[in-house]
Amino acid sequence: SDSAGFSNKREEAASNDHTGRGLTGPSLAKEREGEMVCAAKALGIAREPVFLRYPDGGVYEEHEAATASMIEVFNATKPAVVISCGPDGGYGHPDHIAVGQIADRAFDATGAAGRLLHVALSQKKFDVWVEITGQTRFR
Repeated sequence: SDSAGFSNKREEAASNDHTGRGLTGPSLAKEREGEMVCAAKALGIAREPVFLRYPDGGVYEEHEAATASMIEVFNATKPAVVISCGPDGGYGHPDHIAVGQIADRAFDATGAAGRLLHVALSQKKFDVWVEITGQTRFR
């Protein structure tokens, strides 16, 4: 177990490719960005998503730099709504936990007038995730 309290399988867990195409590293990151762009368009979000591009499994280690980057994004974009992970990262994923903490700090630091929302999984959706991945949590 490392100093953050997560298993040393962090990188492996963070870089799983569920497309069935065996994507890893930059190819998987590009796929995820494409998915996010498509999701934003499907939701009618006019502005392209901003990608900070911190490494899978390494967001926690880049906590201070990522917080500064997110503060810059919030100051530049003045978001009406910020949607991020809650304190548990949705299901215990170390990067998602860190991103939730970073978003909370950046939101508070900028005095954003918008709303900060945390994503939560219902038990039913969590059960489906466990069935698909075989993982119950990352800890």
